[in-house]
Amino acid sequence: MARLWTTGDAACSVRGTPDVRPATVPAHLRCGPFTLPQAQAAGLTRNALRGKPYVPPPRQVRGRDGLVVLETTLGAEDVWWVGDMLVTSPTRTVFDCLRQLSETEAIVVADALTQLRRTSVEDIAHYIAAQRGVRNCRVAAKRLELVEPKTESPMETRLRLLLLRAGLPRPEPSG
Repeated sequence: MARLWTTGDAACSVRGTPDVRPATVPAHLRCGPFTLPQAQAAGLTRNALRGKPYVPPPRQVRGRDGLVVLETTLGAEDVWWVGDMLVTSPTRTVFDCLRQLSETEAIVVADALTQLRRTSVEDIAHYIAAQRGVRNCRVAAKRLELVEPKTESPMETRLRLLLLRAGLPRPEPSG
């Protein structure tokens, strides 16, 4: 089991994650650490991110305002090192966002990562197919149909979704 937490639109793993340092992560898939100005790893989380032994807290960690705690099993291919921080792979990140965030915010994340070529719609579709039985997997598959890799900004994604919900035909991005 790996503990995942999300704050807004970021997801990270902190416990029970295998020490995976893929030496062959293609350059076009590498990205800098994703940080939030109001977020900071401390205590057990910081130690886990630095590879120190994890000592479980005496009680289960619960979500709070702005913090959603999820537990899931992550495969070795789902976890990458970026600098000295463990992060989920772009494909896993999109999968988690598609099934956990609001539809609009999930599509914003998926559009951004596919537009940057960190992952592709095909890779995400294969990943979703392999995750059969995982909670909200069907939600992720349905939302994947709305992803458009040519979208260049979050506002463009939001506008496209607004037009689709109004019953207009799917707009064709120029990119």
